[in-house]
Amino acid sequence: LLNEPKRLEELFSFPLKLYHMPMLYCEADVAVLSNNTEGSMSMSKVREKMAAALRPSMAGSPGKGPATSGDGGVATPSTPIVGSGASFLMGSQDKSAKSPDAQPLGTESPIFAQGEAAMGEVVSRAQFEKNVTYETRTELAFNDAWIDRATGQTAWLRVIVNGAQQLKCVRGDGVLVSTAAGSTAYAQALGASPIPADVQLIQLVGSNIVSPSRWRPVHLNQADSVTLEVIDMEKRPCKCFVDSNCLGYARSLKVRTSRVASVQLAFCHSYDLQQKL
Repeated sequence: LLNEPKRLEELFSFPLKLYHMPMLYCEADVAVLSNNTEGSMSMSKVREKMAAALRPSMAGSPGKGPATSGDGGVATPSTPIVGSGASFLMGSQDKSAKSPDAQPLGTESPIFAQGEAAMGEVVSRAQFEKNVTYETRTELAFNDAWIDRATGQTAWLRVIVNGAQQLKCVRGDGVLVSTAAGSTAYAQALGASPIPADVQLIQLVGSNIVSPSRWRPVHLNQADSVTLEVIDMEKRPCKCFVDSNCLGYARSLKVRTSRVASVQLAFCHSYDLQQKL
């Protein structure tokens, strides 16, 4: 402003343009692992902790050189592959070595196979999930909130609007709920048309939707409530994001316009926010 005297004069001569923009209130059921001594941790922390615990066993003993296999060759260190709280796979980096004792992953948990040949020992889901619970996390979003697939598996989501099921199964990368202010952000990158920031609408946008085949972004009333539920969480895990912040692995996300939180943006009198559209 100091470098633009005309704009500075305008700032003191004319009233500011104020845009009132409500925020989204988001409730996500996020997976956590309860521990008696360490409280609870997110599933991403569980991955890191279990991988760190296995590193000493994967490396050779200090001062003794690399570990060797039974036939005198150098053993390939195992790679820990942790699923989304559902199972844990120890897979060998050597795809050509196929032990007769190795058990391939069945169709029950195909998502935990990383690579072409997933061979290894699978710890049962019951052993891993006996302390896994879901807690509700609440966040506020200025732009958007969405559920996205966490693995290579296509996400299957159920869409509920105002308590009524509207789409039984949406197959794709994910589904996003956007405010009018966020319609020029990620929602636009997904193919939605930007809407004026002061319009009382929210957008429901799909990411790489396979089915329904004719999916198009939808405009909803600002007072509508949208719930996204993950179908088959064990096989097709999904993560929840609120304004680009990852909340972790989630089985559902409920989004509505906040009744108390909002933002007011002030602009100079000559600035036209519609130009951004």
